Amino acid sequence: MRDLQANVSNTLNPDRVQATPKHDRLGDITANLLDLIDEYAKDVTRLLRMKYEIKVIIDRIGNADHRTVLEWRYLNCLKWDQIAERMNYHPRHVFRLHKRAILSIECHSIV
Repeated sequence: MRDLQANVSNTLNPDRVQATPKHDRLGDITANLLDLIDEYAKDVTRLLRMKYEIKVIIDRIGNADHRTVLEWRYLNCLKWDQIAERMNYHPRHVFRLHKRAILSIECHSIV
């Protein structure tokens, strides 16, 4: 019992000061997390701006099939076979449409 009493009195002794750790690990982690969140938000904003610019370019294309291929590929991130299936075309024809769409952008200085 005396050992327990001595132990309790040592922990409650007001003369004894507990030192704070030199490094605030939780604070460092929180600061890093906030930096990452800020960087992520900037990346998302940049990507959304790029997606909007791509949409503006695609919208200027006159041929509806060309627009559809580019929208589904670059804005909706569909695979080539998915685009072909949705358009009821053979995948090779979708590739041809894609090539023509890109050429129309380049030739007509749509960019």
